Amino acid sequence: MEWIYPNDSKYYHGGRAAVEFHNFHKMKRKQQYVLEFEKEYKKDIDLFKENGYIIFENAIAHEIIDSITEQTERMIRDNVNLKMHDQHYAMVADPFLHVNEAFELAFSDVMLKFAIEYFDCMPGIGTFNLRKSYVNNLSPKTTQLFHYDRQNLQFFKFFVYMHDVLGPEDGPLTLVKGSNKMRPWNHSSKHRWTEQEIKNLYGEDSLAYLTAKKGDLIAATTTCYHRGTKPTRKERTMLTLNYVTHPEGSGTDRPGQYEKRFKMKREQYESLPDWKRPAADFLDKV
Repeated sequence: MEWIYPNDSKYYHGGRAAVEFHNFHKMKRKQQYVLEFEKEYKKDIDLFKENGYIIFENAIAHEIIDSITEQTERMIRDNVNLKMHDQHYAMVADPFLHVNEAFELAFSDVMLKFAIEYFDCMPGIGTFNLRKSYVNNLSPKTTQLFHYDRQNLQFFKFFVYMHDVLGPEDGPLTLVKGSNKMRPWNHSSKHRWTEQEIKNLYGEDSLAYLTAKKGDLIAATTTCYHRGTKPTRKERTMLTLNYVTHPEGSGTDRPGQYEKRFKMKREQYESLPDWKRPAADFLDKV
C-alpha cells in the first residue's frame, strides 16, 4: 500500500487550498485573540497528539450526566426537540437550546483551556451532538462505519458517555491506530469504509476501542479513521462537542462554504466571562 503523510497537502481533503485556508484562519484567530495561560496540559497534549486520543478519568460529576440523560430520555419519549429519530438512533436538535448542562460542559474551564493549548490559539465550538444509539440487528450506517472527519483539517472532539461503556458490545468510539499519522493514497475515493477494509489497510489489531466509565472524558482527533461502534449489548447515549478554528464544513473541498451553524441561547452567551465569548464565534445566538 502506498501511504501519504501530513507533510503532503494530498493528505488533506481539499488539498493545498484547504491547507492554506486553515492556516490563514488559525493565524487570524491567534492575532485576534491574544491569550496568556499557563501550560497546564503539556504532557497530556503530547500524548494526545501521539496517540490521537486521551481519556481523563472522573472528570465530570455524575449529577450533571444524570441530568443530561434524564432530559434526553424525556425528549425522546415525548418526540420533541429531535433532529432525527429512527431505528438506529435518536438525536437532539441543537442541544444547547434544550439541555443547559451541555452548554456548561462545552464552555467549562477544563475543556476550553485544553482546547486552547491544543490549537495554540482561541478555538471556537463548531457542531455538537447528543445522541442515543439503539441495539438492533440492522447493518451499521453513517457514523457507525469507519471514516475520517473532513470538514476541518485540524480539530478534535470531546466525548462524554452517559453510562459505563466497558467493551465493544457497548458501542464505544473506535479509532484506527496509526491513521492519525498516515492515510492510503486513495483516501479521498470514498468516505465510508468497512471494518475489513480498515483491517486490510492498517492491520488486524489496529482498532482501539475507547472504553470509559460514566464521568470520564474522552478527547479524540477524529481526523483519523474512526467510528461509533454499533452497540449490541445495551443502548448508548453520548454527548459530542467539536472544537475548531473556523466553522465546520469550510476549508476542505469548498473553502469558505459553511455547514449550517448550531445554536445557543443569547442569554447563555451573555452569561459567559469575556475571555470565553470568542469560543462562541461560530454559533448562532438566538
